[in-house]
Amino acid sequence: MCCRLRISTCRCWASCFTLAILASFFLSGCKKQPEITRYQVPKETLATPTTSLSANTNQPRRTTKPAGQDRMLAAIVPHDDEAWFFKLAGETTAVDQHAAAFGSLVKSVTFPESAGGKPEWKSPEDWQRQPSQGIRYATMLIPRKGDAKPLELSVITLPWNAADERAAILSNVNRWRNQMQLQPLTADQLDSETQREKLAGGEAIFADLKGTYTEGMRPPFANPPGGPEN
Repeated sequence: MCCRLRISTCRCWASCFTLAILASFFLSGCKKQPEITRYQVPKETLATPTTSLSANTNQPRRTTKPAGQDRMLAAIVPHDDEAWFFKLAGETTAVDQHAAAFGSLVKSVTFPESAGGKPEWKSPEDWQRQPSQGIRYATMLIPRKGDAKPLELSVITLPWNAADERAAILSNVNRWRNQMQLQPLTADQLDSETQREKLAGGEAIFADLKGTYTEGMRPPFANPPGGPEN
């Protein structure tokens, strides 16, 4: 009798232990498992300002001007062992108003012997000629309406070697294109991007460029190269 009671008690404890284990597994299975949440963070977009390269330093130069808003009219007039460089640059709308007058001025250039080989030209009456300064033979101030700053037509001279004239013309045109943030020309492209005009005392090579004007980038090229900016 005693043995049967002990066996029954043991069986009872075993059943309770089994139930406890099953309950533990059941409760643990009902718990919510932690979830892994993934987020996509957008990359920061950086604004890149318009830049140009300085020919003197090959370093980027910042500019806030929109591309193509400026125009440059330039001309080279070789004479004996010198060449004369004429340049007018500024906002397109302002330069457009004086494009015809610029062309007429360059085409009127003569080199009287009595003037010592120095050029003379005809310009509109309201264009004010300033005294020579440094390498600049002359500066013509072109008035604008209101309080707008006058445009400047600069004239400089440098030594010139007619034997290597084409290379010198290409170098100077590419210098001007660099100032306008335009790609340089190859020798094969030079004739299609310039215009030659006969003058009373020689010839003029014209360039008409549209881009974004950046001053003070490179001296004129001649034979030999050198001189301050034009």
